[in-house]
Amino acid sequence: MLNFENQPFIKYLRLTLANQNMNKLDKFDFNRTTGIIGLVFLSLGISFIFFSIAYITEGVGWLEAFIEEGDQDFQGISQNWFIGGGISIGVVIISMFLSLYLLRKNVGEVEENGSTPKSNFMNLFNFNEWSGIIFLCLVPVSFSFFFSGFIYQREAIFWELSAQSSGIIWYLYEASAWRTDAMGMFIIAIIEISLAAFLLVYNWNLVKKVKL
Repeated sequence: MLNFENQPFIKYLRLTLANQNMNKLDKFDFNRTTGIIGLVFLSLGISFIFFSIAYITEGVGWLEAFIEEGDQDFQGISQNWFIGGGISIGVVIISMFLSLYLLRKNVGEVEENGSTPKSNFMNLFNFNEWSGIIFLCLVPVSFSFFFSGFIYQREAIFWELSAQSSGIIWYLYEASAWRTDAMGMFIIAIIEISLAAFLLVYNWNLVKKVKL
């Protein structure tokens, strides 16, 4: 059986995280439902901050193009991006509020009852370990990248259909750029979910050793 503990990268990562004062997280218990969901919402909110900035920036670019060229289509496209940015900001606000509420509740549960040694999902995992914490952070972030990739794919389809109906060639170049960006989003998401899967297996291996 593969021994994750003896892998050089794992040893280095454990030492690095230990030096970063991981004990500051001791007041939380991520094996409790409030800790799990609170951390998921926190990661989701942080990731959507960057997406909202990207969407609004894209909207500003199309608005400038509308001002320069006067094309009404550009104005409509900029409005769609601003709407997407506004929705993303709304997701950030809601996620951060829920995260703050749940994590504060989690701290209260720990102060009242102490941190539980019991792990989650039939005692297979322990999310209070650094591998479990990073796993909980990576999963929602990867899904946000998948979500953004689908939006970019939708934008590419829009430009392709516009090129077919109007016969304007540069629309196809724009569609190609959106396809490329969407593929980049999907690749990042796959890398993140793969790393999360690795950390989950590693976490399971730690819990299994403790049982033995």
